[in-house]
Amino acid sequence: MTLRTLTVAIVVTALCANASAQQRRPIAKDLPGILARLKSADIKARDAAEEELMRRARAGLDSDDGIALLHAAAEEPATEGKPIDQQIPSAVLIRTAAVRPVELYLPALRQMFPTLEAPAQFEALELLVKIHSVTAARMYVQLAEEHAKSLEELPIETLRAQPEFAEIYFPALLKVAADAQQLGESIYLLTLEYADQGKLEPDKLEPEATSIVASYNRRHGRLVQQQQQTGLKWRWAPAYHADREPAGVLLDLMGYLPAASVQAALQSALALSDPKLKLYAATSIIRHSQVVPYRELDLIASDDESRSLLFAHLQHLNRLDLFPEKFRAQEPLARSIMVQWLIYPTELGRAPDQIELMTVLPASDPARGDYYIYRFRADDAGPDKEGWRAGIAGPFKSGEPTVQDGGDTFSAFEKWETATAGDHLLKILAAAKEVREKQKPEQGAPVQHSETPAPGTP
Repeated sequence: MTLRTLTVAIVVTALCANASAQQRRPIAKDLPGILARLKSADIKARDAAEEELMRRARAGLDSDDGIALLHAAAEEPATEGKPIDQQIPSAVLIRTAAVRPVELYLPALRQMFPTLEAPAQFEALELLVKIHSVTAARMYVQLAEEHAKSLEELPIETLRAQPEFAEIYFPALLKVAADAQQLGESIYLLTLEYADQGKLEPDKLEPEATSIVASYNRRHGRLVQQQQQTGLKWRWAPAYHADREPAGVLLDLMGYLPAASVQAALQSALALSDPKLKLYAATSIIRHSQVVPYRELDLIASDDESRSLLFAHLQHLNRLDLFPEKFRAQEPLARSIMVQWLIYPTELGRAPDQIELMTVLPASDPARGDYYIYRFRADDAGPDKEGWRAGIAGPFKSGEPTVQDGGDTFSAFEKWETATAGDHLLKILAAAKEVREKQKPEQGAPVQHSETPAPGTP
């Protein structure tokens, strides 16, 4: 190495070290200024401050910074007269500390929790989950028990993605659900995830069977009054939908409870006209090795919203022999996958009034299979989504019919008449890729929002 080369190397190393040191500047030193911007009336300034906090935390957050963030959150006054959401400063500060979740935070979290506003309490509980320790899990349960009446919701998505410490969370959280009905929906959904993944023994559920059935029965009477024999829109009316989703979870969960304790509730649900609620009742009855009349399975499979869910649940139960033969083809399943995606709240928000297959096109890599190109419409979707719009489902590999779509099911809600089917496919794939890339750094969420479970994970 020449002297000139050595000198250049030393200078470059020094510059890199200096840049690294600047990146690792303790957050605590700049916290007053960042906090002031988090309280700005300008939403762009608040967003920029949160982005700066998260960027610096991901670049290297030490324990001292984490403690400083939690102490600052604890000292935040209540947001009187202002909307309370996940962007209040205390919630942002705790969410930033969660970038480096460590048990060192536990004493501070325990002490500060009672004085936090609801969004900050949510983030504090989420931080406990992310610590992934027995001690943190126990504190999560203790805080949920102590504040059950005042808590608005519990964070469960991290636990659903990585179920752990079942012996700590259950049956304790089920008792919380029985006492605090506003927390029941999230707790029962979490319970179902643990049960589906074989993480929860039946003896943990059996003592709570009565309260779970009672929770469903409270909704059943309201659901019965709103059943209709035709049309789709009634299923998405806010009052009905508010009971429909938690009722479906409870019916699904009944498949893991003693048969005698849930039989009456399941038969009552099977008699409803709503195919989705029929679906959950039917699959729980089948899980109990009891018989569901073929006409009920046929009604469920004839519905675009429920068809792929029925297929996936029966596949998980190794009972695809019960799936109605006339719907056991790729196009009806692809159409159901498309509808499931559209139902997601940030998309169409409900099943379309009409959906039509326009063509089937191969993927650029033939091994990936085929895309099903649809047009759909919803009469009251608003100016940005009214009229015929384009969407794709797939790709689906050739062979046996499947609900595994290769992850590209999507719509950019482009008007159908503006392009050919092939051009729509290319545009939608590009739009899906763009959304996927944006989601990676933010939350790692998938583009597809289908409720359809993969084989082995209903």
